[in-house]
Amino acid sequence: MEVVRKPLQGTFNILRFNWHFYVFALALIICILLTAIIIPSILLYCLTIAGLIILSLTTSLITSWFIYDYSNLYTLPWLNQFQKNATDLIINIHAGFDETSHIIETKVPHCDFYIFDFYNPAKHTELSIKRARAAYPPHPDTQAINTTKIPLKNHSVDKIFILFQHMK
Repeated sequence: MEVVRKPLQGTFNILRFNWHFYVFALALIICILLTAIIIPSILLYCLTIAGLIILSLTTSLITSWFIYDYSNLYTLPWLNQFQKNATDLIINIHAGFDETSHIIETKVPHCDFYIFDFYNPAKHTELSIKRARAAYPPHPDTQAINTTKIPLKNHSVDKIFILFQHMK
């Protein structure tokens, strides 16, 4: 079963989970432009600052689109190169927002596969990760862990995946 992502899902998630940053940036741009109207002598400075803010936001979203929507990141093509034995023990470790376990699981169907989530709400206080966790429930086989203790014997794992996720 191949996992199908919606068009622009990654970019939409960036906006969805971090909307407060974009609202703040928009409010800042409006304040800067209003300042330029009130004090016309600094119009060029205000337009430059507003333009740089817009450029920064646009660059960030284009980069997000390229990585999370345009690239083949979520097909994990490199995983096909690994030799997969039915006796392999494979783990995927993430920080609370997991878009890869279901993909890995479909590519290694006969292996022992564990999913570990080291998210700690006391330490990981970013709004974006809280929104992501609320929007996407964890994989049903996910086990919560502490970053200092993985509940497996030493040297028992054949492959470990720690894939980055798109939280800011």
